[in-house]
Amino acid sequence: MSGRWRRIAPWALMVPLTAALAAAWWAGLLDVLDKTAGPVAVLLQLAIFLSGWAVAGRPGTEGGAGGDGLDDGAAKLADAVEAFWADELAKRGLVREHDLLPVDLLPLDPTGRPGGPHAPVTLDSVRSAVDAYSAVGSRCWVILGGPGSGKTLLAALITVGLVRQWKRRAREEDGVPRAPVPVYVSLAGWEPSERSTLVDWIVARLEEGHAYLTGARALLEAGRVRPVLDGLDEIGVPRDRPGSEDETRRLRSEALAQIADWTARWDREDPERPGVVLTGLTGAYRSAVSRTRTGRQRAAIPGARVDEVRPLGLDRLREHAARMVSPTQRDRWASVLRHLEQPVPAAGVLANPLMATLAFEVYDDDRRDPHDLLAYADTASLERHLLSSLVDHAYPEDEGAAGDGGDARPRDWLAHLARRVRDEDRNDIRWWELTGRWERILAALVTVLCVGPAAGLGFGLLFFEWLHVYRWADPVWGAAAGGLLGAGWGLGLGAAAARGQPPPSQLRFRGARRRLPQMFRAGALTAIFGGAAGWAFTRDWAGLAAGVAFVLPIALVYSAASPDATVRVADPQRLLRTDRTVAAVFGAAYGAPITLLTAFTVDPLIGVVLGLFCAAAGAFTYGAPWVAAMPSGQAGAVAIVRLWLARVVSRGRLPRDVLGALDDAYRRNVLRRVGPVYEFRHAWLRDVLAGPLPAGDGDRRADPDPDPDPVGGAV
Repeated sequence: MSGRWRRIAPWALMVPLTAALAAAWWAGLLDVLDKTAGPVAVLLQLAIFLSGWAVAGRPGTEGGAGGDGLDDGAAKLADAVEAFWADELAKRGLVREHDLLPVDLLPLDPTGRPGGPHAPVTLDSVRSAVDAYSAVGSRCWVILGGPGSGKTLLAALITVGLVRQWKRRAREEDGVPRAPVPVYVSLAGWEPSERSTLVDWIVARLEEGHAYLTGARALLEAGRVRPVLDGLDEIGVPRDRPGSEDETRRLRSEALAQIADWTARWDREDPERPGVVLTGLTGAYRSAVSRTRTGRQRAAIPGARVDEVRPLGLDRLREHAARMVSPTQRDRWASVLRHLEQPVPAAGVLANPLMATLAFEVYDDDRRDPHDLLAYADTASLERHLLSSLVDHAYPEDEGAAGDGGDARPRDWLAHLARRVRDEDRNDIRWWELTGRWERILAALVTVLCVGPAAGLGFGLLFFEWLHVYRWADPVWGAAAGGLLGAGWGLGLGAAAARGQPPPSQLRFRGARRRLPQMFRAGALTAIFGGAAGWAFTRDWAGLAAGVAFVLPIALVYSAASPDATVRVADPQRLLRTDRTVAAVFGAAYGAPITLLTAFTVDPLIGVVLGLFCAAAGAFTYGAPWVAAMPSGQAGAVAIVRLWLARVVSRGRLPRDVLGALDDAYRRNVLRRVGPVYEFRHAWLRDVLAGPLPAGDGDRRADPDPDPDPVGGAV
């Protein structure tokens, strides 16, 4: 449902219903029920209708950015990107300028074949990455390589270097420069098409990773964002799908075409043109470039510089060992590196930057001897050893079998997560999407059990009051009417909960003073019409007060809620805390007034029961107005409920504190994090932890277009 229809839908529902009730009341058709039932129904509809208008549709929605808004958005984005990647590089031990394992880039031509016109380059620091990018006249740089060659790390280095350059320029100019802000964007999961364009994908990732950001599309369309696109090879479909190889090639070719169109939009002579950085497997890029359409070869990115990460040589390994290895391990490593001059399996494995980094990391412990690397008879077993040792190194045995994750051992719950994301052919872990078939069914059941009784009891009481004037009517009619309407409303939301996966809430209630005009407007309108409805029903001041108390808290909560505008990348733990807070506030806003009103006017026991169900429905769905304002597929049980259900369904294979365990694995460098999303450090690590695939599945992570003539030699 588009933003326009989200605004129109409540009006489209409320106006006809209100008009019909008003006409029936005016014509005297409701007199057979009760003298006050018609006015009460009309006034209640008006109260809801005007409340929806007062809070302007979706809670806390802000307008798009324009003019000064673009500058403000760009400045906030730059602050968040710099802070996040500075922490990320520190987490990876790359604080000092030359902590990176040096890698050499070999120039390629635009099709990804050897023979590029530019000179080779060596990257060993943030500064060298920025200098290399600055030498690219088109501002379009394609970095290719094999699995584990460090392409993602190079993308991160370029991002942090360019954003630091942007910040220096802002200080020098004492203002917001027109230069685009670099933003890292993973391409994993993108299926490019006319419905899912490059701009759509980048905007979605910006909004997911930067909850405070408004006008993300406007920033991108104005050329104020420089995309650093990581993982061309992660675009595709699962290999077990019929025709997957051809479909994957088509999608990657379409992605390249859209990237080329993006770069062609900007004047080549404009020094502030946004450009693009793209990484991917060499074979995937060559296959995408060579794919034909209407009999001609599809062009690569116009004017782009293309490089490939070469395998590491012994000189690079020796340089890194001299800088990074402890004195007690230096002689051992020198002996191991001398053995690599011979054709042993370790020579080929340590030529890979990822494996070399893991080896130096795992054998940084003086109690471990790197000569173990020479004992393996084949490369596959050595690679599994290094990847498995990473987890053992991160979770030493002396920290206890359960680790920081609670009842589940770290290796067990990491393996469980690895199997789940591998089965879905992805590497990212979104904690609010840890839901399979059974979790979705349970989320639908939770929604039905909360919303159904709340709506049923409410409608039942209302229908009983309306029908009691009939001499032949009894409470059964009210119960039947309420039960039917409650079941319909609950099942409708339950079906939505089974289909969709609502993201964690990004609202906050701090800073409500800036929203006082909107809160006053919503509160005044709802108080007037809610009070009028209560007076019309009871004809006394108690009824007026009850009507105000019934609608005022909900209106104030909706109008006080606003997006979290804190300048930082969305943090998973913070998102969880925010989701809990929003659920508690909305639950209280719905539950408390309904409990008190029903307890004083009907029966205390019924008031408590109805209030509890309404509180649960408000907390787990944020209420009916929220559902009407949400995009389709995001209704139903909220993110915290789905996280709890995933923990229950896992039967102990997930830790009690899932977010705490994920964050702990991130601090131990087993997982990495991009905005609110965790990822395994590499797909290799995920596959090793997940264990072997069932017979016949093959390696679903292998590139369907392997490089037929890899560039560069072994160590």
